[in-house]
Amino acid sequence: MTRTHVQRIAGDEPDLLSYFIDAFVNILIIAGLEAGPSQLHETIMTKFSERIEIVVKGVLRLNKAIGEGITSCDLEATYVAPDIAFDPSTMDDTFGNDLSKGKGNPEQILCTTDLGLHRIERVRKSESQEIIWQETSILKPKIVLQSGLDEMRTAEGTT
Repeated sequence: MTRTHVQRIAGDEPDLLSYFIDAFVNILIIAGLEAGPSQLHETIMTKFSERIEIVVKGVLRLNKAIGEGITSCDLEATYVAPDIAFDPSTMDDTFGNDLSKGKGNPEQILCTTDLGLHRIERVRKSESQEIIWQETSILKPKIVLQSGLDEMRTAEGTT
């Protein structure tokens, strides 16, 4: 988890302390604590910032130890959330028949049936020395469209 999440949020000088505190505030609010976000943020910062900073330093050391300088890239499983418009350049229709082609609006997907795979690599732009993330799709996730289910029902003789 450290490699997956820290890579994306950690820039040259990450402020992971604020990231962690914001996450804790969100968790406490979702859990039903009736204090306001700014009050929770201040309370957590005052009472726990030193302890959270120890965790942040450990996360950064772990991230460096298990990946930085050792692997040239990361592989990440990908899926598509429901209600996203079908995009054949980034996903495949499980039933192989995108009936929304030629229609004005692409059809919304129902779910992902097969995970995709992305290669994510840190590269340095030669002219600016800026580090960017380069993503390459190795395998597109497979999805189901409502039209695919409807066609399957029709083929089986049920509606």
